[in-house]
Amino acid sequence: PTWRGNLAKMKNSDQMKILKDYLAELDQKLRDDEVLIAKLHPFVSADFDYSAYKHIIPMDKSYDTYEVLNSADCLITDYSSVFYDFANTGKKIILFAYDEEEYMSQRGVYMSLSDLPFPKVRTVDELYAEMQAPKNYDDTEFMKYCCTYERPDADVRILKHIFGGEKVCNEEKLYDPSKENVLIFAGCLAKNGITTALMNLIENLDTDKRRYYITFQEPVVKCDPMRVTRLPDKVRIIPMSTKPQYSLGEAAAMFLFFFLNFRPAVRRIIKMCRRDNERFFGGIDFSAAIQYDGYGKIMVHEFRAFDCPSTIFVHSDMLKEMEVRHNQHRLSLKNAYSNYTYTACVTEPIVDVVKEISGTDKNIRVVNNCHADRQVRERAEAELTFDKDTASNLTVEELNELLDDKSITKIITIGRFSVEKGHDMLIEAYERFEKDHPDTRLIIIGGRGTLYRKTLALANNSGAAEKIVLIRSMTNPMPVLKKCNLFVLSSHYEALGLTMLEADSLGVPVISTDIPGPRSFLEKHGGYLVPCSAEGLCEGMEAFMRGEVRAMNVDYEKYNKEAVAQFESLLDS
Repeated sequence: PTWRGNLAKMKNSDQMKILKDYLAELDQKLRDDEVLIAKLHPFVSADFDYSAYKHIIPMDKSYDTYEVLNSADCLITDYSSVFYDFANTGKKIILFAYDEEEYMSQRGVYMSLSDLPFPKVRTVDELYAEMQAPKNYDDTEFMKYCCTYERPDADVRILKHIFGGEKVCNEEKLYDPSKENVLIFAGCLAKNGITTALMNLIENLDTDKRRYYITFQEPVVKCDPMRVTRLPDKVRIIPMSTKPQYSLGEAAAMFLFFFLNFRPAVRRIIKMCRRDNERFFGGIDFSAAIQYDGYGKIMVHEFRAFDCPSTIFVHSDMLKEMEVRHNQHRLSLKNAYSNYTYTACVTEPIVDVVKEISGTDKNIRVVNNCHADRQVRERAEAELTFDKDTASNLTVEELNELLDDKSITKIITIGRFSVEKGHDMLIEAYERFEKDHPDTRLIIIGGRGTLYRKTLALANNSGAAEKIVLIRSMTNPMPVLKKCNLFVLSSHYEALGLTMLEADSLGVPVISTDIPGPRSFLEKHGGYLVPCSAEGLCEGMEAFMRGEVRAMNVDYEKYNKEAVAQFESLLDS
């Protein structure tokens, strides 16, 4: 039997009581020419007393488990993987699943019991009846799937195949050695623009050309491990199982570098990163290492420590990030931007920011974000739903009713509740705008971010409070965006703002604050820029009402081909 419980909450006494009752009942049924050998988990077996049984004995610890299995006529188990091994004997297997529902709710199994060919019983009477019956099930497909390679002459066959040149084993290539291996660091895979940009990039990559591995720090995603399921099947996944491990001397070096800006200490940090890379990724021969996230004190150093060309992406105005959010270490960025093979800016205006930080432009490349135009339009056709953790001042029904009301002009912004998104400035602008345009609504949809409560208070205290819809955490906001009339990007700083592109894919006109990131895109494609102020945003909304703001209708197929070519140029080099 499989052990019940876990190390934090052992259930030894519960399992012992159940097993004693079942074994006592079975002992009464067994004939004198039948013996049941019981092998229990070490946590249970030490205190288990077999003296009351006539036909049941414990497995002698001096014997190898597989020697005993090999001599047995039948195996009884509940959910143990030992049946995979025993199946090679061709003898009968019985599943005694007396607590299936409870076990599945707490532990689970790798294969559904219903997919296994073995008889499943729940009571001792059913168990004994099966013990007396001959093997009466067909396990051909199971043996073909699970027991292909285990046989008495396996060693002889392998030697014949490898050294004798006889093709007596099935060969399977793990990978095509002609393909290059590319490692991409994805950050924490949160619901944000960087993750969206990465998913869009992966969707457009030719995975027949190269083999792509996505990595992330496993402890960072532990709070929400299901976010890993967002990664498509076309890429491989290698989690970094721990955060970086360091010695006392390395801890001292990090203190000197990060807190005292002692530049020579970075050499010790890079040495630590090289060791960690070997620990995480073994001997995989990567042709390129991509720090796609672009953040993290240690992580910005980690991926330039590979013995291959390396690239770090820049998704935002890092000077503003340091000024406003204080979430970056300038000397780390300077060191990274100067020493990676390439520093990839996701939009042209970010180049000047990188040059100011690094002091050089010798390795800077512009690599535009891809855009999932087709997927955005598909997601917009889905039913409007809230997540379990969605917070909104309207119900789904009320929101649908608002969106379907053609007499009301809906203005929307989508972005995390963070200082750079300028939600406070947008609320102030809308309050002014609404006085002359009462048949309008402002919808703010945000993901993660520390300013949700503050933004909610600003909305509730606004003179236009009844006309502001605030929604936190919504996996698919596209059905809402599709039915809105105007998209507003109110950011104080931004690399590009992929939500602008999503709005354009759905034919929704866009206005944006005139800041470096979005500026070049909107100027190139005919978007509408306004001063970065409440007055500027209000003027932009007025311009829309006058019919001066129209959808850009960008050719995203052409745009994505250019973006992928830019990305692959980093790898081809």
